[in-house]
This record gives sequence, C-alpha cells and structure tokens, in this order.
Amino acid sequence: MTKNPLGMKRFGPMTFYVDKAEEEAQRLAEMLCMDIAFVPAGEDEIFGLELDDTIFIVDGSAKAQEVIKDHGRHIRTVGIYVEDSSAALAEVQKRCDHESGLCEVTGSAYVRAPHDGDVYFRLVEDGQLPYHGIKRNESVVKRSHDVAFQRVDHVVTNTQAIQPMIDFYANVFGMEKVNEFTIKVETESFSASLFSEVMGLVGTENEILFPVNEPCLLYTSPSPRDI
Repeated sequence: MTKNPLGMKRFGPMTFYVDKAEEEAQRLAEMLCMDIAFVPAGEDEIFGLELDDTIFIVDGSAKAQEVIKDHGRHIRTVGIYVEDSSAALAEVQKRCDHESGLCEVTGSAYVRAPHDGDVYFRLVEDGQLPYHGIKRNESVVKRSHDVAFQRVDHVVTNTQAIQPMIDFYANVFGMEKVNEFTIKVETESFSASLFSEVMGLVGTENEILFPVNEPCLLYTSPSPRDI
C-alpha cells in the first residue's frame, strides 16, 4: 500500500455546527484564549477562531440548523492539510465512491465519511481560505497568550460500527493500525466495554491519528428497560 497517498501533513481547520455561532465563538475565544480571526462574509452566522496553526470554525448558518435537527450539534468537518487539494481529491475518487468534490469558494477538497453521523473530511492546502462563508477579520486585536495550542494530534471517531471507518482510513487515507485497546466496566446490573483501534500516519509533518471507538453495553436482569 502506498504510504500517505493523499500527501497529508497535519490536522487542519475543524468545523462545528452550533445553534448560535457568535455567542459560541465568544465563549470559546475566552475559554481557549483564541482570536476571532474570521467573521461572516455574508448573512450567514459563521465565525473562525485561530491560535497559531489551530483553527476552529463555528457555523450557525441556516444550513447548519437544518442538519442539527437530524444530527444535533456536532463536528461537521475534520480538516487535514495536504500538499495539493486537487491531487488529493483525484486520489480519493480512485479509492472510494463516497460523496466528494472541490469547493469552488475555498479551493479545498472534501469527502464524506462512511459514518453513522454526518461528518466530512476537508483536504486543505496551506494558505487556502479555511471555510466558505467567512473572511479574514482585519480588525482583530491579537491576544497576548501565556498558554497556546501546539497542535491537534488526534481526532476520535465514535461509531456503532467500527469496521467501515477502519477500512476507510486504511484504503482511502493509506493509514495503518498503530494501537488497539479495550476498556471494560462491570457492575451487578450491567457490563459495558469500549473497543478502540487507532489508525494513523506517523511519518508526516505531525502525527495524524484517528482512534475509532465502538461501544458495547449489556444489561443483566432486571435491566432498566424491564423496570
């Protein structure tokens, strides 16, 4: 298998679908000591927070609200910096038939995850606009940071069916399993376990790791459903 076939380098901008983007952006900026570096480019309520190389987008647009009705507030896109977005997309489309394409506004590529939620991966080049619907906040006052992020080093995938995500990371992203573990909890009334496989690329600019979790919860009699 080709090592790093998409030319991945490190994690990129992460997008969250939220109810009230401006309020959430202000809260996260204070809590995480980030700058609101991107503001809405149009009528949609979309803001971007930045600290060094870490960018979080909070999207409260009308489109986001429609998706939230079915899937709740969630991370919508996981960004990964690549050498060439168009070349990465071409490689993705050779390797899978999942929904994918190129954003005309930002130039970045995207592919939908085979997940039981509603998550996309965005393949971004350095210097590309991190998300459509925003523009650089020219009036931002940079904070003085005593504490700062160094980098995002992993993103956890929680799913009811682990194998489709494992296959996707292996066959499309060219990742290998770097670890696995099981956590078990038992009481008199139930037994619960969490099985996790960690997929990753470890020879990149920074490590890119995806732990994939599959839960299992078993009740003994009487279970809460019997009461």
